[in-house]
Amino acid sequence: MWGYRLDGLKIDYSRLDEELKELANDFVRKGIHPDRDDPYMDEWARWRAEQIFPPPGRLPAPPRRPSFPQNFMALVGICSVVPSVVAIAGLAGAGAKYQGILAAVITFWICYVALWFISSTREKRYYRAKEQYWTRYDPHHEHRDELRSELARRLGSEINEAWYEFGRPVATVPASHVPDRPRRELAWTPCGPQPSAMASCNDRQAEFLARDWMLFLGESGCQVSPATRDGGADVVSGRFVAEVKHHAAPVGPALVRQIFGVATAEGKTALFFSLSGYSSASIEFGEQVKMALFVYDFTQGTLDARTPAAELALLKGLPSLSR
Repeated sequence: MWGYRLDGLKIDYSRLDEELKELANDFVRKGIHPDRDDPYMDEWARWRAEQIFPPPGRLPAPPRRPSFPQNFMALVGICSVVPSVVAIAGLAGAGAKYQGILAAVITFWICYVALWFISSTREKRYYRAKEQYWTRYDPHHEHRDELRSELARRLGSEINEAWYEFGRPVATVPASHVPDRPRRELAWTPCGPQPSAMASCNDRQAEFLARDWMLFLGESGCQVSPATRDGGADVVSGRFVAEVKHHAAPVGPALVRQIFGVATAEGKTALFFSLSGYSSASIEFGEQVKMALFVYDFTQGTLDARTPAAELALLKGLPSLSR
């Protein structure tokens, strides 16, 4: 929920949310922690708010507030009421000798009430002139300030979320539960350990598992995309983009074509990791474009090939597939 002053305005909030997530991810990649006071966060919020609500040019001088505002007059009245009550009570029955002091106190309060009325009138006139001033010269100044504060606050929240997502570990079972596997000499240099068997795995953990397999197969710099990202790759590196589907049904050709198109647009090589295999049309397309289609088994900690390119990657590592 955005600020109440922003409700009903023509603002593309979905686009702003996407920008906040992308910027937060960039901050995390640069090592900027949400607890760090980075001035760029406030600068970006101010710049983005001014894009949506452009500030006017040079403005004429705003209305001046009265010299004696109501809060000042109220303070004077509060400080004077107790001494005045004491003076009136003590001097009410006194002789003519003190009648002059009593008259002075009464005169003071008559003048005070008159000044209060004048101050109140001038204060109302000032606020009315101020409202007319902003309406005429900068009608969105409050919206701009509200949006700037809201963007800065949300950016800090998104950076917190990005730190959590990028540092989220893959859940694994104890090493004693991992089945023994035959060891062989690798034809490549792994950039990470071979993934172990897992007791359980959800969609998000499957993306981290695919990242770990890419690291083990020799690709460095692999990163899992934020959980909120749609329409892109789940794991990215300097040379590869990978899609992960933790579904019970085999993957259809539409999804395979989609990640291949993303990879082609970015000048990278596409990979696909599936829990339940692929349809015959998907495998046919993968063979046609020489795309590696893998099937992972998280309970056994294994990775199998479904296309010749995937077999080559398991034999010689992912560097053998890069463009």
